[in-house]
Amino acid sequence: MLSFNFLDINVRFGDYVAELHHIGYSEPRKPWYVMPHMHTIYELHCISEGNGILYTQNEKYDMTAGTTCLTGPEVYHGQSSGAENSMDEYCVRFNLEYKPQSGSDSSETRLIKSVTDNRFFVTRCDIEILTVVKEMLAEACSKLPGYKKALEFLFCELILKLARFCANIEKPDKAIQLEKPGISDVKSTLDSIFFAYDRAPSVEEIIEKMNISRRHFSRLMQKYYGMSYTEKITELRIEYAKQLLKDTDMTFSDIAQTVGYSSRQQFWRSFKRYTGMNPGKFRNFR
Repeated sequence: MLSFNFLDINVRFGDYVAELHHIGYSEPRKPWYVMPHMHTIYELHCISEGNGILYTQNEKYDMTAGTTCLTGPEVYHGQSSGAENSMDEYCVRFNLEYKPQSGSDSSETRLIKSVTDNRFFVTRCDIEILTVVKEMLAEACSKLPGYKKALEFLFCELILKLARFCANIEKPDKAIQLEKPGISDVKSTLDSIFFAYDRAPSVEEIIEKMNISRRHFSRLMQKYYGMSYTEKITELRIEYAKQLLKDTDMTFSDIAQTVGYSSRQQFWRSFKRYTGMNPGKFRNFR
């Protein structure tokens, strides 16, 4: 897995400023599942090989080689990929902030607004985005002299391609939004920590990442999730297991190990306590 974070690469388009936050690549791996979540920024997903599923609040989308997906702020989404022909993923996270400036190009403003108006799409059309993302990742890996300037140019090209594609979408796909507008940056950070991990993060990892005390972390868990850390981890593991039970033919022991249980028996008890039925009965309903 490759992952690079950036805080100083910005490109202006009219009254908008595009800020690059992250570039990453996840290679095909054993079955994985990311629970539906959302961010306060934009996330671009590009698949170059394998198969998987993108989940929104009400829909499922097949993710195959050549699929490009954009999930914008407050758009619920999650992903899964099975053991056979597991998919890879190139990911770019960025923000589009409205910062009016005297004398800005109004045509560029309108173009970028097409992205903010179409915060979610899934397409298999060849919009030449994957090539640009791969070039960005190569520059980030190389760190050759001038690589940040190269990234700036490539990021500019990426945003333009996205905007031109969005400008031609007659009716954008439904964006899955919160019932109530607005989302806390703290909640978004917690969501990203929990849902982006393929394993359960420890309390120490979380409080170090957020630079907060254990006591404050406990208060945040109750405020945003209404449950303790242990209860949240159980929820993540069981939801992950439910998806694997539905979408794969993995054995119960393999699923138990994959989602973080030390034994099949421990997984069986926890699953029944959480769902009211054992994993075997749940699988029969798929």
